[in-house]
Amino acid sequence: NSRPPSEVQKSAENLKKLLQETPKDGKHHLSPHGTNLYTRNYTHSQSEPKPESAKPSVTPAPTPKAVPLATPAALPETKTESK
Repeated sequence: NSRPPSEVQKSAENLKKLLQETPKDGKHHLSPHGTNLYTRNYTHSQSEPKPESAKPSVTPAPTPKAVPLATPAALPETKTESK
């Protein structure tokens, strides 16, 4: 007399299958850390870095020049009239 698998058994089999899958670059995959029968912890696998020649060249924006602040000695003298 065989019984159908329970939901816990199904979940355990599914978990084993998912943990045995090979992670693909740039895709989410199941992480064994923080994963159990009731909690699944997915992480994003890093894709391999591209060679330097494959990266587009970017010219950095020019750095703005510093403008000195005016000092009182550098300001022209102004005369005020008193009444």
